[in-house]
Amino acid sequence: MTANELMSALAERLRDPTRLAHNDADLLRALSLAQQSVNAAEEAVFDTTDFTTVPNVSIYPVLGYLPKAIKIVSVRQQERDLMPVSLGQLREADIQWLRRKGGRFEEYAVIGRGMLAFYPLVNVGVTLSVRYLKHTDNLTAPTSVVELGDEYVPTVLGFAELLLSLRQRKFQQVQPLAEAMARFMGGDGGAEG
Repeated sequence: MTANELMSALAERLRDPTRLAHNDADLLRALSLAQQSVNAAEEAVFDTTDFTTVPNVSIYPVLGYLPKAIKIVSVRQQERDLMPVSLGQLREADIQWLRRKGGRFEEYAVIGRGMLAFYPLVNVGVTLSVRYLKHTDNLTAPTSVVELGDEYVPTVLGFAELLLSLRQRKFQQVQPLAEAMARFMGGDGGAEG
């Protein structure tokens, strides 16, 4: 599906089929943000990248090596999966984990959102295959391809409609959309307490 198809559907939902109130750039921006938000919530678009380590280095910045990664899902060395562990588990298992050397990587830990650690250290560079939740590309033109599957289109359109309705301060229209998005995101739908 292309962005143009989503733009047309969104313009119809906004009761603006001629796109007078919302130009193409506004529609593309809202659809990009909606696609990225839905992907992050639903974990729908994954990618795999080969990653070569440096000898005797155990910690790597995720952004530097995997700039499109939202969340690391798995790491493989050839046909073998490395075991995911927390930083605390690494520390508890081996207080010298940063210096411990071995013949091959056994475990990996995601540290915060920006670092990836491997245990134990190895003396050679190793090629790993990292699978991650991908930050979807911005929709920059009507011909841009939408990365989410068709099953997510209604949610993407609803979220984009919510964003643009808020921008226009159409608060009566926003309430049902906001409740639907809150249910989708796991919230309480705006219940008052």
